Parts: sequence; structure tokens; C-alpha cells
Amino acid sequence: KLSVSGGGSFGASYDTTAAPTNGLIIEGNVGIGTTTPQRVLTVTNSGSNGQLMLTDTGAVADSHYGEIGFSRGGFTFNTMTDALATTSRMVINSSGNVGIGTTGPGAKLDVVGDIWANPVAGNHAGVNFRQGGVYKGFVGYNNTTGVVNLSMDGSIAAGVNVNSAGNVGIGTTAPATGLH
Repeated sequence: KLSVSGGGSFGASYDTTAAPTNGLIIEGNVGIGTTTPQRVLTVTNSGSNGQLMLTDTGAVADSHYGEIGFSRGGFTFNTMTDALATTSRMVINSSGNVGIGTTGPGAKLDVVGDIWANPVAGNHAGVNFRQGGVYKGFVGYNNTTGVVNLSMDGSIAAGVNVNSAGNVGIGTTAPATGLH
């Protein structure tokens, strides 16, 4: 057991370095739960989950908790209630798939819930499709022309565009009739 009041400096290079007020500086790797730290900070739990908990307990009755965990090749970001009931918000599984709103992502990105894409004035917001580094298409919103666009060649004008009136334009960004 080590008790330090005011601050501490540990390591041969820090023997004459003043510690920060109520802080600690350490030379070398630090281990929590291990005697053989492999990185600058190694946190080990002998149970099935290695977890790092972050808390904000400014108002005890309304404490907020966050947790970053690692378990059997997966990585999770969780939020917790006062009762420590954990809700997974994002998961990276052992295959490298990322899940948001799901703990079992079935693809490189698997989102359960709405996805918002907000264009900066004069720009597009949406999804670009590429294969082998080659542009293949776009689905999104054009803030300049005010149309939702589906295009195959990167050209908004050459694509299928739907405006706020529900008019559909093929090869035009300003459809004036139901099908233009």
C-alpha cells in the first residue's frame, strides 16, 4: 500500500522533477491488476471482462457512468444507470464488424436505428459507394438543388432526383412534373 499526499514522481528520470499538485507522474509502463504491464498502461481483470469505468458523480442521486470493455476479442462502449444496468451502445466484434444499437453486428457496419447525414450549406450529404477504390454511385441529399439523388456516375444531373413536391426527374435536378 502506498499513500501519497500532494503528489508523487516515480522513476529515475523524475528524481528531481516536481510532481503536479495532487497528481502523479510515472516513468515506464504502469500495470493495474498485473505485475507485467506490456504497454504504457495495461489494465487486467482476472474475470471474463476487462473493463474501464468512467463516472461523473457530481450529483450523487443522478450519477452517470460509462464503460469501455473488452471480452473474448470484442470491444464495447456502454452506458450505465445509477443501478449499474449496462446498455451497450457500440460494439466491435472479433471479426472487426461495428455495431451501433446492436450487440451482434452482421456486417462491417450494422446500425439499428436512424442515421442522420446533415449537409453543410452548398454540399451533399449521403452515402457514396465504391468498389476496389472506384466510385460506383451515390444516394443522398443535395443541399444546393434541394433534391434527393440516386446517381451511378457521380453526376447529380445525370441521376434520378426527387424534389420536395414529389416530382421525379431523370437527367434533371429540377423536375417540374410527376415524372420529368
